[in-house]
Amino acid sequence: MINIIDKHNCVGCRACEQVCPKRCIDMRVDPEGFKYPEVNSDLCIDCHLCEKVCPVLNELKSVKPLMVYGCKSTDKDIQLASSSGGCFTQLAKAILQEGGLVFGAIFDEKFIVIHSSTDKLEELDKFRRSKYVQSDTQNSFALVKEALAAGRKVMFCGTPCQIKGLNLFLRESFPNLLTIDFICHGVPSPKVWADYLKVLKQDIGNHMKLISVNFRSKAKGGWHKFALEFKFANTNTTEQKTIAQYPGENVYYQLFSQNLSLRPSCFKYPAKGLKSGSDLTIGDFWGIQEAAPERDDYNGISLVIVNSDKGHSFFNSIEIDKFEVNFETAVKSNPSIFHSVSEPVKRRKFFAGQGPFTKRRLDKFSGMDLYGRTRRHIIEMILKITKR
Repeated sequence: MINIIDKHNCVGCRACEQVCPKRCIDMRVDPEGFKYPEVNSDLCIDCHLCEKVCPVLNELKSVKPLMVYGCKSTDKDIQLASSSGGCFTQLAKAILQEGGLVFGAIFDEKFIVIHSSTDKLEELDKFRRSKYVQSDTQNSFALVKEALAAGRKVMFCGTPCQIKGLNLFLRESFPNLLTIDFICHGVPSPKVWADYLKVLKQDIGNHMKLISVNFRSKAKGGWHKFALEFKFANTNTTEQKTIAQYPGENVYYQLFSQNLSLRPSCFKYPAKGLKSGSDLTIGDFWGIQEAAPERDDYNGISLVIVNSDKGHSFFNSIEIDKFEVNFETAVKSNPSIFHSVSEPVKRRKFFAGQGPFTKRRLDKFSGMDLYGRTRRHIIEMILKITKR
């Protein structure tokens, strides 16, 4: 049976829970806000299926990419509304137009990130854009299997660990399944996210209700200088307010980029190096300025790594502005394809405190408090002086 002793050895994909024939595995939230499987040993029949579908315990072969592309949607509205070039939307639209089903991460009504599905084009916008929080896959693997068995086309998008978990859960290949993972830095704690939103609401006023979140808004500085955007509406009037901050100004993003809020498994990622079994890997084409500067319109370019014949065939069938690139050039500015981030020394201390993550606690560890801002300002001044 699954027995998590070291939390670095669980990605929280829920494959073990969903494959269990006796339903004796429950996902429990730990003090850091991450979910881990807990087995009811009285019900367990030692079938070991939970171990056979675990993405940490089982290896999949690393693939050599068939092709690598840079691309963007031919619809500028889609490109601007997307985190990068709009590739996810174009792929999803093609699946939906064939009567298929699309699975991906969305915000629920409380802005908790979960995996959900749709077969409607008008619902596709909520699946679009990056969400820097670990998504709860819920029972989506089982729903994928059910849809595939019914003969429906299915597209599932998730982290490399989630895709690896899904492939192991299914235990066979399906011609009507398209799996897409994305270049992943790591997944932050849902607890840190929830507490951050509470702090944000306290700052703006309890009469204001959060109505939308965009981690990668291009409205303030474009794709190269994106902003985190939070929109609020007054519950008593028609007033609306938008908070837009660059990553260097935002506490939550700083905790993410410094790896403090990430899940322990992110530091030994079992699906790095194109080992998830995905058909396509997508992400931002960072480094486009060197690789193909003439293609950079500052509105966003997607990077697409084609990992299978099925992925290649499907990608070539969609309407998108694409150009072929060299793999070594593409990965040069995307180290997260192959390498896990380092675990910070102060991460344990960050999560050691009791109770919620208060504004003071978030500011202190992100370096956004007065001490941190002063220290950063002094360092910047010293660097300017030494460069003269």
